[in-house]
Amino acid sequence: MKRLAALAVLKLSLYLNQEENPQLFEQYRGLLMTGVTKEDLARCQELPQCLFHDMPATARRYERLYGLLEANPAAVTAVQVYLLTCMEPRILQLLGQCFGIPSEGANIQEAWALTYREDECIDHIREIYEAYLLVKYLLLADMEEENFLHAAFVPDPYLAAWLLGEEEIDYILRGFCEIWHKDETYGRQVIMSREKEHAAEFLQRQGGQAVLYVSGRPGSGRKFFVHQAARKAGVSVLFVPYGKLVEGECIQNQIWMRVLRECLLSETALCITDIFASGGNIMFPREVFQRVEQEYMWNFPLFLTGSLEIKPVSVFSRPVYLVSIGEYSMEERVGFWNYFADIYLEDSAGFPVETLASRMNLNARQIENVMERLAGTGHGRDWDMQEIFRTCYEVMDEVHSQNMHILSGKYTWEDLKLPPYPKKLLKDLCCQVQCQTTVWNKWGMRRKISYGRSISALFSGPPGTGKTMAAQVVASCLGLDIYRVDLSQITDKYVGETEKHLKEVFDLAEKRNMILLFDEADALFGRRTGAGDVMEKYANTQISYLLQRIEEYSGIVLMTTNLVSNIDRAFLRRFRYHVTFHMPGAKLRQELWEYMLDESVPREEIDFEYLASQFELSGAQIKNIALNACCQAAAAGVQLQMKHLVEGIFQEGQKEGKLMLSEDFGMYGKLLNDLFRLFSQN
Repeated sequence: MKRLAALAVLKLSLYLNQEENPQLFEQYRGLLMTGVTKEDLARCQELPQCLFHDMPATARRYERLYGLLEANPAAVTAVQVYLLTCMEPRILQLLGQCFGIPSEGANIQEAWALTYREDECIDHIREIYEAYLLVKYLLLADMEEENFLHAAFVPDPYLAAWLLGEEEIDYILRGFCEIWHKDETYGRQVIMSREKEHAAEFLQRQGGQAVLYVSGRPGSGRKFFVHQAARKAGVSVLFVPYGKLVEGECIQNQIWMRVLRECLLSETALCITDIFASGGNIMFPREVFQRVEQEYMWNFPLFLTGSLEIKPVSVFSRPVYLVSIGEYSMEERVGFWNYFADIYLEDSAGFPVETLASRMNLNARQIENVMERLAGTGHGRDWDMQEIFRTCYEVMDEVHSQNMHILSGKYTWEDLKLPPYPKKLLKDLCCQVQCQTTVWNKWGMRRKISYGRSISALFSGPPGTGKTMAAQVVASCLGLDIYRVDLSQITDKYVGETEKHLKEVFDLAEKRNMILLFDEADALFGRRTGAGDVMEKYANTQISYLLQRIEEYSGIVLMTTNLVSNIDRAFLRRFRYHVTFHMPGAKLRQELWEYMLDESVPREEIDFEYLASQFELSGAQIKNIALNACCQAAAAGVQLQMKHLVEGIFQEGQKEGKLMLSEDFGMYGKLLNDLFRLFSQN
């Protein structure tokens, strides 16, 4: 860099000689050369191959810079003076005294004067402006200065570091910008391979003067798509987050100038990532990107990524190619799981890729996070599916909806006491989920059934017969989270609000791949009626919207009802399963009593057969009675006795308004004498 700075010293000294200003020479004698002549300057070659013949790496970099300057003499001088000001800050004071314009840095007017000492600037404004445009971004010209002649070049050591072989990007951009090179691979051709080919062909046809906008949810692989399309088109890409480049609705000049300089020096295309609309405006940021297009002038494509559904076609004068990354296909999810398993696992053989791809709707970033966490736990080849599923849910976003509440009960098939046939239907439902990969992909059913792939089931029966518990067992078996939809928050008296809440529920469920449980569904999804008035039309619209979302949902929807006769028949047709829960018979009631009061409960002799045959109770009632009896025995400091249980049965009957007499308890009626005495006094 001293060679370039020395050329600037020669030109400045020659200019001062011409101006005959001995005082400045005396003041800056350590910097200037008093006897320099035009011949001295002519003998100093400025061409890259001559100036750095003994420094091949620097020669290549300077040749690149020289090409960007188009060998313009004034632009070349501006770079030389710029580097001199970086090495010797006193030069700025000298330039201010020499040209009478105090400045924070050299400017194009001074560079022109040093290059063409005998020409007046006013006669060559157009040529000076052309030189200014060549160095404007390379030398970080002051964008706030309205007069380009006086726009100072901000002294910055990065250009010198780059000329000397610096491989890292500008130090101001490090930490939030990165370059993906065209000769490096950052992932397989996992998603949308055909679209990448088409996008690359489009970019090549336009000769670089084009815009590629890739939309999709965060983490869906937008950057991978851009890089692979750019790689096919033969360009590297500098990724810059929109939030770092733009503040409010204005581009930050300091960052923007350095980004453009980085693109010029590294010969990379620009990709502005994660574009969002600010101030509640859903429109594409027009003013921002009109300036981007105006100042991003060279023959490289402009790449954009974001989640905005608004298309930017009208913003740009360049041709725009649009790509939308939606929900991954099964093959794409399998591809991502395989790709990251190979990266993070020492031995990926036996890893349940297809199971995870069929049951967890994760994007690329989430899949990578899951594999990174699993690799950190030191798993072997014996994979615990429950732990993998738990890790998947850990990397997902937290649920932020007041309309849904997670059910935390982890019941198993042993906990669920049902007759054989309903239990078989529930297991068949689980098998449908577990066999999706085989049926949909290997057996070709995905091609034959393009709509209505959701797995839905209706659980109907009297209260307390195990409908909600059965839903929790299904969730536990599959390793998925189950969320109960709060109907009190869903329904709304204002037109359109109920549909809005339902959309929020299903959108969030799609994102987290959760099981949705609509408890007491008949309260919301009753029979449709004739459109007699506005409210009936509104109710029918709600039901129709729900039917549509259930069929579009790719996960599991479970509904429970105590009154199946109130459910619209159109719903029943769309349910994959209808599981009917009945009041348990004597045999099943005895199993329930014995399960609730097993050997872990300190108890005297309990007549389970009598309890099961004498009282027709639901599973929920048996649970309540057993819990109340245990608490009563524990409070008295004794073991559980029949007395505690029959008192619990009596209290359960009174709670439901039943008239129960001593004769109803047979041989155990005498155990209730004290309780009947208190009850009669009441």
